[in-house]
Amino acid sequence: MKFLITGFGAFDIYEQNPSQILLEDLKRKSSQEISIETLVLPVSFAQSFTVWKKSFEALEPDVIILLGLAGRREVVSLEKVAINYRDSERVDNEGVAYRGEAICDDGPSAYFSTLPLKKILSSHKLVDRELVELSLSSGSYICNDIFYQVRHYLEQSNQSSLAGFIHIPPFDKIGRDKQAELLFQIIESIANDQDLSTEYKSQLQTD
Repeated sequence: MKFLITGFGAFDIYEQNPSQILLEDLKRKSSQEISIETLVLPVSFAQSFTVWKKSFEALEPDVIILLGLAGRREVVSLEKVAINYRDSERVDNEGVAYRGEAICDDGPSAYFSTLPLKKILSSHKLVDRELVELSLSSGSYICNDIFYQVRHYLEQSNQSSLAGFIHIPPFDKIGRDKQAELLFQIIESIANDQDLSTEYKSQLQTD
């Protein structure tokens, strides 16, 4: 099964974004059974989706996991919903901010994650369950923006890839090694989900 895992580059006070650093650790865990491709996205409303789409079309992954830093979180958060809304006082790396605007004028109000979130939390692969939570919304900054645009694109183009967003805490809340371990446990739980469609199971056997 092929995974595309994304993180973000430097922004704000973070010269090295933890989500980008974790991509290095996850890439080293790639195997024939669980192929992991990684991509660093720019912290830019204008560019992040364009960069992602180019990579998606080249790789055609089965599963997309979008990672982003949430500076005030203390655990890893599996986001349920992406909303069609941009609203943040914080500017992106190009100095752009939006206040109360739709991401897509003709899009639905929200999209749900298509990752098997509840099954991830109940999977025997997830050893440190207390360090992972379900979270309702990915906010209204660029994390939510890319989550919504990815789900909208997949729906509009009839793509079968699963996609969802995971917020990670700073490394002073949960260390780098433990976060990498948790994220790989999540990846393993998805790859081993017995209720995946026939299409995904076939790909898992042939990749």
